[in-house]
Amino acid sequence: SVTASVPSKLDGAVADSNARPSAAPTLYGKPMMALNLSAFHRNSPTQKARNAAKDSFVVVRHSPRMRNVLIRVTLFVFGSSGLWSLLPLLVRKAYGMHSAHFGGMVGIFGIGAALAGVFWLPRIRLRFSPNQIVDFHWALFGLVCLGLSRTSSAWMPFALMFVGGICWIGILSMLHFSVQSVAPPWVRAHAMSVYLL
Repeated sequence: SVTASVPSKLDGAVADSNARPSAAPTLYGKPMMALNLSAFHRNSPTQKARNAAKDSFVVVRHSPRMRNVLIRVTLFVFGSSGLWSLLPLLVRKAYGMHSAHFGGMVGIFGIGAALAGVFWLPRIRLRFSPNQIVDFHWALFGLVCLGLSRTSSAWMPFALMFVGGICWIGILSMLHFSVQSVAPPWVRAHAMSVYLL
């Protein structure tokens, strides 16, 4: 009968879903042994948002590599926010420019990021590791911020913002890649949600 065949299919689906995370403890070490990993593999549309958020933070708590990525992106976001908060003041007071120049600098920043994503990053990924790429662009971004605070030239801020855009996409793209490579497939969406948060 139809009613008799439905439970058997559901039982098979549940068994398959519970079988996949069996190898997960080897990825996170002994702290993950006590966790019920089947909670990470729930694809039901009725899953509560509270449970999903809890699963996300459990993944981060028991993954040292994931915590390292989140610490680095947090430090970069808070540190780089100084550029965007002080740039209007620099344009007005230090450079003696107006809102049109500020818009031009932001546009140059975006152009640098776009060109770097197309031409620069694909080449250096073949030679250097993600950590080396992040460290290099992080140091270069610090020099960009220092140069913006020291220069009084009319064209130098635009050149520095172009380099800043290259550094920005170089750092964030590598950190984004690191999150996806660190997290196992069945918890990747949870890990990405914490990263974007």
